[in-house]
Amino acid sequence: QSKTILEEEIAQILQKEDLDPVLKATGLWHLGNAQRQFGELKASQKNLQKSLAIASTLQLQRLRSSVLLDLGNTERALSNSVSAIGKKEEALDYRNMALAAYQEVANSQFSVSQSVFINQVQANLNRLSFLIDVEDWSEVQPLWPDLLSTITELPPSRKAIYAQLNFANSLAKVMQAADSQQADQGTELTWQQIDALLVRAIQQAQNLNDPIAESYGVGQRGELYEILGQWSQAQTLTQQALWLTNKT
Repeated sequence: QSKTILEEEIAQILQKEDLDPVLKATGLWHLGNAQRQFGELKASQKNLQKSLAIASTLQLQRLRSSVLLDLGNTERALSNSVSAIGKKEEALDYRNMALAAYQEVANSQFSVSQSVFINQVQANLNRLSFLIDVEDWSEVQPLWPDLLSTITELPPSRKAIYAQLNFANSLAKVMQAADSQQADQGTELTWQQIDALLVRAIQQAQNLNDPIAESYGVGQRGELYEILGQWSQAQTLTQQALWLTNKT
């Protein structure tokens, strides 16, 4: 039903020539994001590119940052999609476009609002996780240390909590790759640092009275202890995470 409303009604409104350009750019952004969730990746890319063009022309920097981040997410999904059917060159093209979009958001030099700063952090997180997925370890190694210091500067919020959980998940993959000698993560990163990051996110979720975010954090700690072979602690944390879901 949502898909029908978006594509048969909202999309028609967005085609009107006399529509306010800011509203049009915002509408195309939301439509493109919805289409990515529906799996309509080419349409998502097209509408996000249209939104980006308007936002760039009007110098709507906050909106431009958000659209560019989501365009990178769509191009990442396109890369994964064509890679799954063996189209390696096309997958590489989409991969490069996604990484370029993330890089542009991360390197934004204009006056940074809090929302744009969050986008910059998220762009680097998405770039990191994508590089890990494609096992580009030479690019991964120099990226995570700066993120580690930046993440701890985020003021408490739901976005900040999920950013920390996202980052901790990526760091765990880096450690696992290093343990299996697929990659060199350097000497700085430890499992204790990853656990501390999760504990911090959980504490923030508790302070914000957000049991869902807390449940994700506790469950992720359970997965961490499972990786480390500490089964009793892993079981306790996983049971606690399940219990937290009943509080909502």
